[in-house]
Amino acid sequence: MHWLSSCSLAFLLAQAPSAGPAPADEVLPQPAHWVDVKSAVFSEAWLLPEELWRAPDSSRDEWLLPVTMKHLAQRDFDREIPRGDHAIAWCKCLGDFALEWRKRGGNKGALDSMLIEMRSVRPALHAEYGRVLFQLFQADALRGKKWDPSDDRDDDGMYLGIPIERRETELDPWKTHTGTLKFQQAAAFVGADIDAVLEAENDFAAVAKERGNRYDSIGPVAGSYRVGDDAPDGPFASLRVKFRIDLPFPFTNFDCDLGVLTTLGRERDVVSYTYSASPDLLWLAGEDFFYPVKSSSGEWCGTLAVRLFGLDIRRVPDGDDDRASSMREAFGNLKRSAEDRFRAYGGAPRTTTGAVPKFRALGPVQK
Repeated sequence: MHWLSSCSLAFLLAQAPSAGPAPADEVLPQPAHWVDVKSAVFSEAWLLPEELWRAPDSSRDEWLLPVTMKHLAQRDFDREIPRGDHAIAWCKCLGDFALEWRKRGGNKGALDSMLIEMRSVRPALHAEYGRVLFQLFQADALRGKKWDPSDDRDDDGMYLGIPIERRETELDPWKTHTGTLKFQQAAAFVGADIDAVLEAENDFAAVAKERGNRYDSIGPVAGSYRVGDDAPDGPFASLRVKFRIDLPFPFTNFDCDLGVLTTLGRERDVVSYTYSASPDLLWLAGEDFFYPVKSSSGEWCGTLAVRLFGLDIRRVPDGDDDRASSMREAFGNLKRSAEDRFRAYGGAPRTTTGAVPKFRALGPVQK
């Protein structure tokens, strides 16, 4: 079963320019102050607190993809991991690896040969990252016509971490939640800039047609697209998205009013938060992290995206396998669509970090 996938959407939003009257299939941005947005669109209480998933003493950091993937994106392999007797020019960092892979054709054959060479010459590096690199870059299954997100494969272009038990907290509304209190986590190397990611995420007419989704309806809510620069971390864009998902027998459907906020993190990386307090849910919340990947010479190579997400639907016996399928489906569709759109754009990268870029909120407008 992968029908939960449609709940894991619309995490990645950003700022767009004002225009004339909005057509029936688009919500246009409105300038706003954070004080108004947090009362009408995205409650500040739902900004996912780090204490909910990260221990104060960093004792669990090795299991947390928001931490380990950021480290991977920034790590100097030559300086931090023993090189053995030989150096490889494309093994200095993740960005160099990505550039070499593309230079060799960007396919499974190129990846296999690079990892074989790495294992021979840089065994310590291969032992630490060989499996992760294969899963992040090899996406033949994802692009194949028979891709099934309920099938956990090594060649779907994603790396899934173990589910994380939420930590206890006295913060509202988190302390009142019941049900399955776990976060799913996944990482994907996306060969696209933030602009293309947002374009893919917010074209809801296209999202509704993506593989595996079961929407009865989906679209941005009129008047909810607000932009400004005085959120806790500076620039922001907010949106609400309403959707209904058809559930398998004996259930009927699932209604969700989703709040989304994209802003900048403390280190100026783009982050997106999502939540819903809809009656059909015991809880739903998440956060996306977007880390720029650069070569050792400073060339931008792509975006390392990490998703932390959890939910429990009221009166539906969904389990960890359902949620993992949901994560693979939503993240896989996003990666494929964003890369296709960036390729079609064909220009130099636009926004890679440090800003909330423009986007259009497309789809049947919801009231």
